[in-house]
Amino acid sequence: MKDEFEDVRMEQSNADHFNRYLEERARTAGLVFVNFSLNGQDRDAGADYLFAADSNFSLVEYKDAEDCIAAEVEKRRRRTLCEILEDEENSAWKAHHDACHYIAWRDSDTDLRFNVYRKEVCNKKIFPMSEKILCKSPDLGLRITGTAFADDFVAGKRCLGLVNFQKYLEWLMKEGSGSEAGTLQLAVSNPNRRVFSTKRFKSVAEANNWIIQEKALVKASTVTRKPGV
Repeated sequence: MKDEFEDVRMEQSNADHFNRYLEERARTAGLVFVNFSLNGQDRDAGADYLFAADSNFSLVEYKDAEDCIAAEVEKRRRRTLCEILEDEENSAWKAHHDACHYIAWRDSDTDLRFNVYRKEVCNKKIFPMSEKILCKSPDLGLRITGTAFADDFVAGKRCLGLVNFQKYLEWLMKEGSGSEAGTLQLAVSNPNRRVFSTKRFKSVAEANNWIIQEKALVKASTVTRKPGV
C-alpha cells in the first residue's frame, strides 16, 4: 500500500517545529535563543540555520528523512569540505566542526535524529567517486535524538563559543566553500517591539552583541517590574 506521505517532503516543517521547541527549551533555561535562517548563504555555510544562545553557536542542516541525506552528493562545496577535513593538517578544524556542525532529519519515531555533519555525510556511500574520503559509511553510533540535542545545547554543549565559532566559520566559508566572505549576514525579528520589525546584522559578532543586549534588557525589565504588573 502506498504511503500517503511519501511524496511530500517536510524539511522546512522539521526545521520550524524543532526550532520552536529548542527556543522554548532555551527560554525555560534562562537563555536568549535565536535561530537565524541562512537563506542563500547555506551554500557557503553548509547549513540551513545558525543556532545562537548566550554566545554559543551551532550550524544545522535539515533534511526531511534519512534517505534525503544522499542529495548532499549534488553539492560540490560539501564534497570539498569532506575532502579537506580528511587532511591531517586540518585536525583542529575537524575538532571545531565536530563540536558545532550538524545535520538533522525526521525519524520513524517522530523525533528528529542529529549527527555531526561529517560523521553522517563524509563517506563513500554519499561520495563514492572521491578518492580522498576514506570512511565507508555513516557513524551510526554518534546519532542522537532531537530531544537529546536540545538537552545538550541548552547545557552549553554541542556548540562553540564566539571566538572559536568565528574562526571555524571563516575557515569553512573560505576554504570549504571558496567564498570571499568569512562571516554571515543575519536577520532577526525584534521581540520587544509592539509592532513587527526586523533587525539585520553584518556579522555573527554583531548579532551576538545584540543577543547580549537583549538579555540585559529582559533581565532589567524583570527586576524593575512590580509584582502583579
